[in-house]
Order: sequence, then structure tokens, then C-alpha cells
Amino acid sequence: MSDLSDGRQLFNLIKKINKSAVLEPIPGISHSELIMLENIISFAENNKRDGKTGGARISELSGFLQLTPSAVSQTVSKLEEKNLILRTPCPKDRR
Repeated sequence: MSDLSDGRQLFNLIKKINKSAVLEPIPGISHSELIMLENIISFAENNKRDGKTGGARISELSGFLQLTPSAVSQTVSKLEEKNLILRTPCPKDRR
């Protein structure tokens, strides 16, 4: 099974659990982190389907969620620290 399918299954499981939780769906994962994780998975699935890299860029997430790139980057960093995602440099970005 692909990493994206595994990620989608994990997210769906978390979402089911979230229906019974009020404040924090899973201990250690905030509501904003859960929303970000869902969007990262969705963007990655759509990008892969469109023949792109399969990842999600900070700028894409920022524009879609109407958040500053800094806010998105901070949340993504928290998800990475919790080993929920792997952040890789974009080959098209020369920075």
C-alpha cells in the first residue's frame, strides 16, 4: 500500500475517533494539526493524481487555508517533530 493510502487511512481513523472527542482528538495532536494533516494528505493525493511530485507545498496550503506561510510552516514543523509527516525540499525550489 502506498504512503498516501496509509496516510489517508490513518486520517480517516483519527477522524472517526475525533467524533467522540471534544477538545483534543488524539492526545498530543491539536485540532489545527489534525486539519493541517488532512490538507497535506489531500494536496499530496491530488498532486500525485495530476502527475506532480505528490507532496504539498507550504504556499499551496497557505493559500488554500488562508493562513500566513509562517503559521502553516510552524504547524507543519510540529507535525514533523511528531513524526507524522516527512518534510522534503522541493526540487524546483532553488533555495
